[in-house]
Amino acid sequence: MSFSPTTAVNPVPRLVLAMPTGVVIAEADNIANTSVPMATVAVEALARLSQEDKYYWLTRAGNLEVFPSNENSKVTISVL
Repeated sequence: MSFSPTTAVNPVPRLVLAMPTGVVIAEADNIANTSVPMATVAVEALARLSQEDKYYWLTRAGNLEVFPSNENSKVTISVL
C-alpha cells in the first residue's frame, strides 16, 4: 500500500468507500489525491483494525478477505 507519509500531528485524511462495485480507500492531501482498490465485488460487512492498519470484509460469496496482507494485496482468508 503506498499512501502518503503520515504523522500523529498531521495525519492524511482517508475515506473508505464501499460501493456495489467494490471497496476503495481514497486519500487526499495538499500534494496528491490517491485511491487504492481493495475489493472489486460488493461486500456484506467491512471492519478496520486500526492498530495493524488492516481492513477485513465479507463478500456476498461468503469469503472473508483482508487488505493489506504481507503481499500488499487482498487475500482470501477463509470461505464461510
